[in-house]
Amino acid sequence: MTLLDLDQQLKIGFIGAGRVAGNLAASFIERGYAVAAVSSKNDASAKALAQKLPSITSHTSNQSVVDECDVVFVVVPDDAIASTVTALVWSKGHGVVHCSGARTLECLDGAASQGARVASFHPLQSFPHSIDPITRLEGIGFAMTGDPRLVDWLQGVVVSVGGIKLAINDDVRSLYHASAVMVCGYMLTALQHSLKMWEKFDVSTEDALSALIPLMRATIDNAEKYGVQRAVTGPIARGDISTVEGHLESLQGIDGDLLEFYAFLGKHTVRCSDIDVEFGGDLKQKVTDLLCAHLKGGA
Repeated sequence: MTLLDLDQQLKIGFIGAGRVAGNLAASFIERGYAVAAVSSKNDASAKALAQKLPSITSHTSNQSVVDECDVVFVVVPDDAIASTVTALVWSKGHGVVHCSGARTLECLDGAASQGARVASFHPLQSFPHSIDPITRLEGIGFAMTGDPRLVDWLQGVVVSVGGIKLAINDDVRSLYHASAVMVCGYMLTALQHSLKMWEKFDVSTEDALSALIPLMRATIDNAEKYGVQRAVTGPIARGDISTVEGHLESLQGIDGDLLEFYAFLGKHTVRCSDIDVEFGGDLKQKVTDLLCAHLKGGA
């Protein structure tokens, strides 16, 4: 079988057996793709994935996966992609795919120089478990670029799992990944800071999460339903400067980092809001000045 066939019968292999590999492999198998092999620096991880997905054979050698398969997904830590790929022998019949959100195709040069087709395929999703329900891939974006024929095949994979095709070229790859970090990782940073405040109420972390997560979920749902601007709520959106003053005063006595974090996010909320339209330009400047007074350097 070669990439000229580009169909579901291509043998697919994974180098790396972590959460992303496990979820992709399970989804591909569910959709009828022939996932045949896996290897990992941690041999136990590869064996564990093969036990969960019986159609897969675990290998102790990455080269064995390459030799057995037509399309190989390299799902290792970003800094290890280039060295992993360069250490292997590829052919013109191979498709080589990395799943990093931040790395460009340059990290696959070791395979491309040997004639293999290369592409990137990044699922815009977080995976807390090695294999989650199949619906986790439905409706999520997959950022792709690379060899046109290989990308066409990958787009077919995305359609089969119910995903969204995203054409993200290498020149904006880092910016794309930074945007994902902001709405995923940094959202949880805000939650962690909020939980620090709830510690002052003598409320357990479990109860705090039970109260806060529905609020977060409703905010995201409103943004999806009504648009981001209409979903913005809170004292800044209402032009309620006295409430913001109260927040800043209460935070001053708790934690300087929390105070600065609140003020920094508040400053950017002002910039992104229509407060000057709703309440007049003077109020927007007053709120900005108030918040900047609590930032280091007044920035």
